[in-house]
Amino acid sequence: MKSGSTSRILLSLVATLVLSSISCAEVLKIVVNDTIQPITEEYIARAIDEAQRRNDQAVLIEINTPGGLVESTRHIIEKITSSQVPVILYVAPSGSRAGSAGIFILEAADVAAMAPGTNAGAAHPVLLFGPNQVKTDDEMKQKIENDAAALMRSVVSRRGRNVELAESAVRESKSFTDQEALAQHLIDYIASSEEDLFRQLDGKSFKRFNGQEVTLKLSGQPIAPFGMTIKEQILNYLMDPNLAFILLAIGALVVAALVSGVGAAVPKASAATGGVDISAGGPAASPFVADEDYSGGATAATTTAINTSGVTNPAPQSVYQHNRYGNFTYTIPGLTAGSNYTVRLDFAETYWTTAGSRTFNVLINGTQVLTNFDIFATAGGEYIAVAESFTATASSAGAITIQFVTVKDNAQVNGIEVTPA
Repeated sequence: MKSGSTSRILLSLVATLVLSSISCAEVLKIVVNDTIQPITEEYIARAIDEAQRRNDQAVLIEINTPGGLVESTRHIIEKITSSQVPVILYVAPSGSRAGSAGIFILEAADVAAMAPGTNAGAAHPVLLFGPNQVKTDDEMKQKIENDAAALMRSVVSRRGRNVELAESAVRESKSFTDQEALAQHLIDYIASSEEDLFRQLDGKSFKRFNGQEVTLKLSGQPIAPFGMTIKEQILNYLMDPNLAFILLAIGALVVAALVSGVGAAVPKASAATGGVDISAGGPAASPFVADEDYSGGATAATTTAINTSGVTNPAPQSVYQHNRYGNFTYTIPGLTAGSNYTVRLDFAETYWTTAGSRTFNVLINGTQVLTNFDIFATAGGEYIAVAESFTATASSAGAITIQFVTVKDNAQVNGIEVTPA
């Protein structure tokens, strides 16, 4: 009798411990707000391993990325699809995006969600050499595109989402708003917050990559933030593709100063100069200063000469041979508040060889001034300069904001000139 009682007590203790362990399970959360590269890959893998070790209920990845490396993307997809813990991918906060590599990772997740005012897509693969985009021949471009499209199909089909639409993000560089993605079944939910997402998820089952049906109840569960290590933070900063270009530009300025015997650095333009000319994505080329006052996007360059015959007072060749592309914003400071300025945008198509391959919108101080702008079509061909001018008023803070928003492929600008009107 005593032995039976002891066994029952032991079983009760074991059951209590198990239930206590389950009730304490948390949602492990990480934030990816950068390009997809080896350090991002390491960070996500480490988080999933930690969630499995702790027996957490789910991993929540909040993401905002313009894209990144294909190899790192593949490794992240492998880690997500083999994870023992369900992975929830949440594009947030509003204004964020899952561009290029980001949409591959979004579609690989057990649960794909977006916040209102976000977008995903534009996943056509490109080759980079350092921070610069490399133009490939048609055969190589087709091979790379087919490989990326196959990866997208394999992931999306297993998740039961819209394969054809997802593939169009690769082959046609299509981008989708949160509403478009939900309506066409690229994602599972639109949620204004983590709590809203968890409420929508409660009690709803979904199929994991291995075919297992899972139901989560996450409302009210504690969320455990999981950050990068100091090593990862440092390496993540050094992995920024723009940093190499900045260091190269600084080195070039130092060499130029040593050769000429002039120790002065190139001054930052301000209201004292009456405006500013910026070489978007490029080095200084008088009177243009090196790229500055931007957020977002990446840079590309070419050595091919640009035909500037159709532009009055064209920018230097170097300006047209460099560009910033993607979704990005320039905020030009140091202007006279309330004063009018002429904003001239310099363009040259150096990647696409047909009209309609790249289209985008441009907003100045929130007002759309270019709609579905096509550099190739406007200029009349590749490697031909074209300029568009507008009048804008500096804000009370003495700034003008210029926003570039992708419609197809990537928005692009080569030079920005802001002068008193």
